[in-house]
Order: sequence, then structure tokens, then C-alpha cells
Amino acid sequence: MALTYASLISELSGLTITGVTVGAHPPARIPSGNLPIAYPRLPSGEQAAAAFDGTGGLDVLACDFVVLTETAAQNLQITNYADCITYMDRLTTALKSAMTTSKVIDGFTVRMDIELIGETAYWAIIATVRASG
Repeated sequence: MALTYASLISELSGLTITGVTVGAHPPARIPSGNLPIAYPRLPSGEQAAAAFDGTGGLDVLACDFVVLTETAAQNLQITNYADCITYMDRLTTALKSAMTTSKVIDGFTVRMDIELIGETAYWAIIATVRASG
């Protein structure tokens, strides 16, 4: 199977993360009570020449995969921070599992952040997932 943006998004949308609902695209809004959720966003890529004659090399793609855990404006920083650490571990486990079975995912980095959906800020785990083919 050739590596495409669609195949990378499909792979990420198929992740199983304990306690998380995974979607195929960023949500326009999040109804109350639907957290935690996850989705791929902002794919990017490059294709550089691998030989002096201009023959193409590997396609190198990346995509952020976001897990939203809770709204940020709750005054529950200690609890939400601890929850984020738990979801970081769960996401890392899911990505490692996908790397052993996938022909798509090569590696990833994970960080905690805040993500805006509409005007609402959410605690977020963001993994930048890399693929090449």
C-alpha cells in the first residue's frame, strides 16, 4: 500500500485508546459530556530528491493526533494535569502498538498542551505522528 495522507489519517482514526472516543477529523464543537475525544489534524509532508538525477526519495508525512481530556476553565488544574498524564500513557501505548502492526507509522512525539475548539479551551495531549514510504 502506498503511503498517502488518507492512509495516515485512516491509521490514526483507527487507533484504540482506552477510555477515548476517536474520530476521523477535528470537531466543529464538542457537546457537553463527550470527553475525552481524539482526532487527527494538520497533516503535513515532504518529498525530497534522493539521488543526483532527481529521482524521488521517500514520502515523509506527519500528522498531529489530538486527545482532548477536559475543559481548561474549571479550576481543577491538579486533577486535569494528572488525567493528562494518564492519557499521555494511554496514547503512547496505542501508538507503540500501532507501530508494531502498521506499515504506516514510523515514530511520534507527545506533548501536553491547550487546544481551542470554537471559543472553548481544552486540556490536550498532542502527538505528532511520523510516517514514511
